[in-house]
Amino acid sequence: MSKGYTILELLVVVAIISVLSIITVSNFPQAKLQFSLSRVANQFEQDVRRAQQLSLSSAEFIDSNNVAHPVKGYGIYINTLNNTEYIIYADNFDDLQNNQRYDAGRDYIVETIDFTETEPGIVIKHATSAGAHFNPPNPITTFQPSLESVRFDIVFAYENDVVKNKTVSIYATGLVEIQ
Repeated sequence: MSKGYTILELLVVVAIISVLSIITVSNFPQAKLQFSLSRVANQFEQDVRRAQQLSLSSAEFIDSNNVAHPVKGYGIYINTLNNTEYIIYADNFDDLQNNQRYDAGRDYIVETIDFTETEPGIVIKHATSAGAHFNPPNPITTFQPSLESVRFDIVFAYENDVVKNKTVSIYATGLVEIQ
């Protein structure tokens, strides 16, 4: 009896390894897009929680010149004209309207998040509202444009296949969940 491997056994093992490698490599772009979609949805959820935390702490907005500005709350605004970015904003305390929504040019921009550079191929497919606002100290959650809504959904999807998506829901109670 010989203690070695036959050429046939060696070829079978090489063929099995090759097939498994081809399956893995061919699925890699799809897996990469799926991870990108999850990262964008999770980042949005974290940014919503950040706005909630800022509102709960009643933190003043510090501008680029280190000047503190009193604010009436914080929120997230979705620019419906640009489906790859959203804004975390501070509601200007001097604005007499107290409308609990983002007003371009009046409210302070804490951060603009544009995910095209870090996660290309992901877009905002649909948003049931333009934004969510958190009013201290409770915090009271309102949605733009309808202040009476009970839920705000934002759907992130693949740019080329909008059927594959993740929905982030913000409820009037302050709960944030990813589906």
